[in-house]
Amino acid sequence: MVHFIDDKSNYYSVFLARAKDAAAKLFEHFLVYFKKKFDCKIHTLRTESGGEYDNVDIFCKRTAVTRQRSGTSPAITSPSAGTAAS
Repeated sequence: MVHFIDDKSNYYSVFLARAKDAAAKLFEHFLVYFKKKFDCKIHTLRTESGGEYDNVDIFCKRTAVTRQRSGTSPAITSPSAGTAAS
């Protein structure tokens, strides 16, 4: 399961995935959906430091989305994780 939360609106979207490495593809789908639904652009993606997000970097560079990693542990627990830690 991969979830995306918009900090500004608290819009929450959940995607079911068979493998953790599907995060990049799911983020691509979310980005397109969010842009169409709300007519706005996502500027920053905040993720945990887990390896499942390594392939997201390439997509972020192509789309000018800044990726922020939270801490060094696999679980998001710090206040810097924003809404996702709640």
